[in-house]
Amino acid sequence: MSADARFERPYGAYPRLGFTVAIRDSGDAMARLEVRFEEIADSLHLLRQAIDALRRADNRLCEPIPGRDGAAFGWTEAPQGELVYWVEVAGAEVQRVRIASPSYRNWPLFADSFRGDVLTDVAFIEHSFGLTPAGTDR
Repeated sequence: MSADARFERPYGAYPRLGFTVAIRDSGDAMARLEVRFEEIADSLHLLRQAIDALRRADNRLCEPIPGRDGAAFGWTEAPQGELVYWVEVAGAEVQRVRIASPSYRNWPLFADSFRGDVLTDVAFIEHSFGLTPAGTDR
């Protein structure tokens, strides 16, 4: 099954850029590594397309913070999954930012991923998920 925020809810320039979502049928550490390698190649392809589009257009690369107060929810695709943001702005200054990293959602999957494997495989499996305690720290 594919789950990629850029494909499911396209934002920014993604609707105009061609890319594929890397998937594998098996769910082991090697399959996750293969997906990462394919994502690296596809990211380079996306960068080349974006650079070419920027060369042809006269677009600004940054936007000013609006003068009004408010909050916004956003997401982007990260190497281990969807990265979710909540940002609050007051007086043209960022007051609060909350981030839910892919690690936050992937930790529960980790426990089920090595049932039946030998103890020495645990480190390889953990690293294949890209889990970080800092990514779940509140």
